[in-house]
Amino acid sequence: MASLSKTATTRTPRRVEVNQRALVDKVLARYPEEFTVFRELLQNADDARATKVLIEFQTKDYVTHSAGANGKTNGINGTTDIPDLLTTKLFKWVVRNNGDYFEDKDWGRLTKIADGNPDEQKIGAFGVGFYSVFGITDSPLVLSGGKSLSIFFQGDQLYTLDDACSQSEWTSIEMVLKEDMQVPVPKPFDLARFLAATMTFMSSVENAHVSFDNKVFMKIVKSRQVPSPIRVPKDMIPRSKEDTMHIKGLSVVTQGITVELTDWARAAGTKITSAHRSGNENLSKDPVKRKSFWDGSKREAPKVAKVTKAVSRASTYDHPPWLTYSAKYAVYSAQVTTSPSKDLHKGLRAMTKKDPPSHFDFEMVYFSKEEQDARTAEEKSDPDTGSIFKGPQGLFPQLDGEYMSRIFIGQSTAQTTGISGHMSGRFIPTVERGSIDLTNGHIAKWNQELLYVGGFLARLVYEQEIRKVQDAWPTVNGVVVPTADARASASREKASYAMRYFTFQPSTPDAKVSRILQDAFFDCFDYYSNVHFPILTNSGIRYTKDVREIHADFSSFMKMVPTQLPTSPGDPPSLVDILPEKYGVRTYTFSDVVKELQGRILQEEEMIGCLRWWVNFISSLEADEERETTLTFLSNLTDNAKSRIGNSTRVIELHNITKFVDASVWLPWLQSDDALPPDTIPFSFTRALDRRHISPSLLWQPMTLVDWLSHLISPQIDAAHDIRKKLYIF
Repeated sequence: MASLSKTATTRTPRRVEVNQRALVDKVLARYPEEFTVFRELLQNADDARATKVLIEFQTKDYVTHSAGANGKTNGINGTTDIPDLLTTKLFKWVVRNNGDYFEDKDWGRLTKIADGNPDEQKIGAFGVGFYSVFGITDSPLVLSGGKSLSIFFQGDQLYTLDDACSQSEWTSIEMVLKEDMQVPVPKPFDLARFLAATMTFMSSVENAHVSFDNKVFMKIVKSRQVPSPIRVPKDMIPRSKEDTMHIKGLSVVTQGITVELTDWARAAGTKITSAHRSGNENLSKDPVKRKSFWDGSKREAPKVAKVTKAVSRASTYDHPPWLTYSAKYAVYSAQVTTSPSKDLHKGLRAMTKKDPPSHFDFEMVYFSKEEQDARTAEEKSDPDTGSIFKGPQGLFPQLDGEYMSRIFIGQSTAQTTGISGHMSGRFIPTVERGSIDLTNGHIAKWNQELLYVGGFLARLVYEQEIRKVQDAWPTVNGVVVPTADARASASREKASYAMRYFTFQPSTPDAKVSRILQDAFFDCFDYYSNVHFPILTNSGIRYTKDVREIHADFSSFMKMVPTQLPTSPGDPPSLVDILPEKYGVRTYTFSDVVKELQGRILQEEEMIGCLRWWVNFISSLEADEERETTLTFLSNLTDNAKSRIGNSTRVIELHNITKFVDASVWLPWLQSDDALPPDTIPFSFTRALDRRHISPSLLWQPMTLVDWLSHLISPQIDAAHDIRKKLYIF
């Protein structure tokens, strides 16, 4: 070993050579989704506190002559005044923002791969997001504050060249397209869908304009009302399991998004077919009921949607009719402070080259049922393109569908949440932002702790939204209208929607995300001080501890205890199905039955159901000892059971009953209106019961002829039934 060490010290180390072109092309510019360049550059704009972003698509004629060939391009239907976005090829993309100019440190980072922004309040962590532009260009040019920097390849190595430029209010990134990227404008409808979602969690950017050869064809405006504070519930646990994240405040704000699109841009259509756009939403869980079950190998591949909308005759290049789309939604926010352990802090700094943020807002979107219904109506009214807010990378997700809500880290990642609300927080992603990192040591620990905040906020939103439904639920004389009542239909639908919204499903690409969120969703309450979990029942919104599972044996007479709603094969997954044991809906107990009997007088049909349940249950017990033990509860049942007889006002109390009418003895001789002894239950109550099981189950004896005759001559018998005043022939 000594000789080897000595030999090693005499050798000269050689630098590892990196093929920078291959590194950029194969790693840094390979992102999993469309519109990645815009995602990264808009995030840079938001970090620079920009309020407005311009995206410009330019043809070679426009770039060459600075006027787009006198303002004319190839047109539609033989005209020259409206650009043909379907076939006209682009030469250059430009993205501008009105944020802070580049400082020296910003220029320096552009010349260094993987030198992330050290500012803990900035999103960028790895310093590679900007290099996504190399997916479309080999020579980006950055202009800001009177300075410029061009980045280009010589051979396989990257070089930069700085220079001065004219002063402008804009910071601009100009990208002359690679030859194979000189294709028409991305589908404007799809781009608008992406940008509307992209701007959701941006802290500064409020406006985006998109143009073709300096003619604006898309405008997007985000508005935000004044936030309303929410008190942190005292029985919720506002800190993560390892005490890294602390929730100091909560708020909610209504946010709106408006998209304007020219009709000639709208006419370019969308890449998504109506069949693909609808995803799996509302599909039956029964595979036989799905069309694909019968399609077999003959099923055709999805086709690009055709352009079916004609351009308005009133449209011109300079003055096109505008189509306007609007949506609004609630953004719930948790104000988070962090206190990572020394080991976690050190590990995060080593991996991200920056301190973890000391504070930030964690946000979650809630889309109301009314807004979701509006998107569904848009899809139905325009089946060719659907809703501009719904679809791949869209703002509105599909409940139980293909396009689910996502995790945002400033911008959207490919990681879904497993529920129907987008979430945004200071997660640390994988390098390509495909998902959040739950693999690498300290980063995984940070992300797991942050997912607790996500689960906490999701639970808070659920509690807030379901309580709104509960407060608005219709009542009559202070009594909640039953869920099945038509008067409760609006409340019922809103409650069902809220429960469906928060029904956790497997997240992708990492299934652990939804599992961690779900655990936090149910564990963020101090269970010892709060055992309440509200759900929709047959009697409005009730806590699960007071709700019982539906059971056919009890449904005919148990009316006071709320039950979960019935389900059918093929129904979407239910939040009730994933409740942990501590919040689970319970089965009926004998105490429930006794409380029901104590609480009201049953109708005859209800009492028949109660007796049927008891007799069938006792007769099903095979062991004598078990039967005898169970019969000790009979007195609790009969002491409290009261029932009306038919439609009359007469009431019988079971504790007075000791006999029943044996059908094998008395039928057909006994008539329904014949008087019975007061200790004999009317035959209508026991008609449906097996007479062999009545005595063993209820300890009643068959009424004898002596019993009946004695009653007919008793002083309390009414004159109409007095045997001494009426002749009976047998």
